[in-house]
Amino acid sequence: MKKVYLCLAIISCISIVTIIGCSKAKNNFEDKKIMNNTATSMTSPVQTLYNLAVPYKIIYYKNGKSTVISKEDKNFNAIVDETKGRIKTIKDQYKSLFSVDEFKQKGFLLEFDYYKKETLQYVNAKGINTTITYTKLYFNLDVKDDTSNLMSFEGEGFNPIGPLSNSDKLLDLLNN
Repeated sequence: MKKVYLCLAIISCISIVTIIGCSKAKNNFEDKKIMNNTATSMTSPVQTLYNLAVPYKIIYYKNGKSTVISKEDKNFNAIVDETKGRIKTIKDQYKSLFSVDEFKQKGFLLEFDYYKKETLQYVNAKGINTTITYTKLYFNLDVKDDTSNLMSFEGEGFNPIGPLSNSDKLLDLLNN
């Protein structure tokens, strides 16, 4: 009978040691997983700052007339790339009137359209990461207007934001 109790005690000890060992291994794995996720989430915002999604179409409004620029257009990628360069100077939201309808009729307006909600993250003037969510972006390109360095959007966040860099190269692409 003592042998039976001894065998049961040994089996119990082995089981307990195995359970504890496996538990620690799992915790170490989870700790590494959490550390890896933390590192990724800490570096992700830096990688996504000022990252503008590629629209499915672009509409250029010039003095009441509109031109649709599809992905197949030879200047599509150049227009997107130039616009991506312009937004890297965004620092904050502005208290300004940005009349999309008025710019469509009387000025020069660039519209980026998206199938789904996209996000743009930028660092504001106070050094705080700020995110907007959008389905359309609007860029006033009329250099005679005081909002030509601002961008407006349909979505979540405060409008308009800026300043944007100079639009001369973009206008050259659009008018050729």
